Order: sequence, then C-alpha cells, then structure tokens
Amino acid sequence: MSANLCGFTISPYDLHEHAKLIARWAKQKQGKWIVTLNLQMLSEGALNKIYDQRLHEADLFVADGMPIFWFANLKNKNHLKGRTAGIELVELLLKKYPDLRCGIIGGENPKLALQILCRNIQDFHIYDGRVQLTQTWLTNYLSSLSGFEPELILVALGEPKQTHFIHMLKPIFPNSIIIGVGGSFELISGTKARAPKWMQQSGLEWLHRLLLEPKRLWKRYLLGYPIGLTRLFINLLRSSKPR
Repeated sequence: MSANLCGFTISPYDLHEHAKLIARWAKQKQGKWIVTLNLQMLSEGALNKIYDQRLHEADLFVADGMPIFWFANLKNKNHLKGRTAGIELVELLLKKYPDLRCGIIGGENPKLALQILCRNIQDFHIYDGRVQLTQTWLTNYLSSLSGFEPELILVALGEPKQTHFIHMLKPIFPNSIIIGVGGSFELISGTKARAPKWMQQSGLEWLHRLLLEPKRLWKRYLLGYPIGLTRLFINLLRSSKPR
C-alpha cells in the first residue's frame, strides 16, 4: 500500500522491485517520469508553486531521502519495504539491465561512472555539456540523436532545473522512462565521496555533503531543509486529526 505525503503518492516497493518495474515499463515503451523524492524537492515546492505543480506531474514517486521514507512509514504503518536512493537505482538499472537503450543528459563525469560500472560508453547517447531550458536547445539535442531512440533517459542536472527540464522533455519522449538522478554520476565516478553507510541509514547524508562543500550547500541544508521538514510535519499532523 502506498503512502501520500504532501500530495505525492510514495511507492511501497523496495529498490530491486522498482528497478524491475522500471525496466519492464521501458521495454514495453510505457513512458513514465520517475521522481526520487527528497527534502530538497519538498522545500523547493513549498517556495515555488510552479515547480511543485510540475513535480506532481510525475508518474511514480520513490522515497530517496530517509526523512521521506520515515514519514511515509509513519503515515502508512511501515508498509514501505525500503528506501530507493537515486544513486543506487541508477547503479542497479545500468548493471542489471544492460540491454536498455539509455540516454544521459547532464551530470559530472558520466563517462567515468559508466567505465566504473563496466559499461561500454558507445552503448549510450551522452550529453554532458551545458543544458538550456529552451526549445532551441531541445531541437538541437534531438537532431544530435541521429535515430537513437532511448528507452531510458537519465537526467542529471540538479534541482530545480532538473524538474523544469523533464517537464519540457517528457512530451517529446512519450515512450521513454525519464528519471532525474541529480548528482548520481559524480558519486558513482568517485568525483565526490558518498557518506558512510551509517550516515546514510541515520539520515545524516546531508551533513556529510555539507562538511565537504559548505560554501555551496549551506543554504540548501541549513535554510532549505527545515522548510521541507516543516512541510512533512504539518502534513503528518493534518492526517492524524480525527475527521
């Protein structure tokens, strides 16, 4: 049974079940937009209604951040089987389903990440240059595909740009699975270090990132994250009130 958080229906499956489901949809050409929901998205949505509306257009929401996982289980009595972190979903899809035709847009060092995952770069259509939110850019990108029809598109731009871009991209690729994967490739490639397992499981991954890049990330985590947490608490309190 799924849980509803702030209007987002969180899928109850675990990482492997999500990967299997996504791979099946991709092969059946059932176009879907998958969102790995985290606190940053909830915070951004609280401040930007257009962003929030666009995020709600997605077809499947999985619990990426531990706070999303915890609150979803509080609302749904521990029915979620596990967290589905974006980086782990990318790794599993690219390792277990090598026959998926995949396009990659954005990201830091995706080619190195693919090499680490023992994948042939030639099997992918990769654009890791500057991405613009314009129809002109999209037209040029489409012309560069040269007949390549991706079943899976991984968009690694970071929020909020990532969601606005996928909102433009989805109508152009109605039969493709599109997933926003943020900084997954820089973590897979080792360009940036991921938090130790105990920090991931205790919801302290943000602290690890903040300590590594305080100048770039202090606003996101110290000002933005409390907004997302407040949104979750308000949603939980409202749902617990007797009707």
